[in-house]
Parts: sequence; C-alpha cells; structure tokens
Amino acid sequence: MLGIKPARILVMLLLSLTFCGFSLRSLSAWSADGEVGFLEKEVISFHINSASAEMISDLMFGIGPKKARAIVEYRKVNGPFVNMDALLPVKGVGQVIISKNRKIILFD
Repeated sequence: MLGIKPARILVMLLLSLTFCGFSLRSLSAWSADGEVGFLEKEVISFHINSASAEMISDLMFGIGPKKARAIVEYRKVNGPFVNMDALLPVKGVGQVIISKNRKIILFD
C-alpha cells in the first residue's frame, strides 16, 4: 500500500484522532465475544466529606491525585464542605471542575 508500513499507518491514525479531539479512552474496544464497545468512565455519586483522596481522584472528572489531596487537606483544616461553591477555595478547583462534577458529589 504505497510503501507505507502498517505501524506507521497506525501511528498516523492515532495522531489524527488525537488532533480531532478524540483520546485513547474514547476509542472502541473489542470484548472477549468479539463485540465492539466504547470505553467510558462510570459515573458514581459519592460523599465528598467522607471520601479519601484516592476515591476523589478516581471519581471526580478533572481531579488527579494532587488536587484530590488538596481537597482532603482543605477539608481537614476548614471542616466539611456544605455545597459545591465551598470547593472553590481549594487550589486547582474552578468553575469548570465544579460544573463537571455537580451531579456526582453528595454532601453529608
């Protein structure tokens, strides 16, 4: 096929998908029975005031381990969060993260 190696075609395909706004998480995946499905992050509600940093980073969109630890530390110093806006003073948490996680965060 025009002298292009298959591995190079695969790399070019993945790069073009990435530039088009797709990530490897959104690519289809083959299951054991041969069916094609999509990889998706499961949406689970959780209580922010009792969650560990690991749970927060696993469940919240846009939150990695460092921001999750900052959320837990802020909670220890300032007490429990009472609503979504109470998360805004935490370094790295802004309106975008609040809006992406509004439906999954529960308050005690």
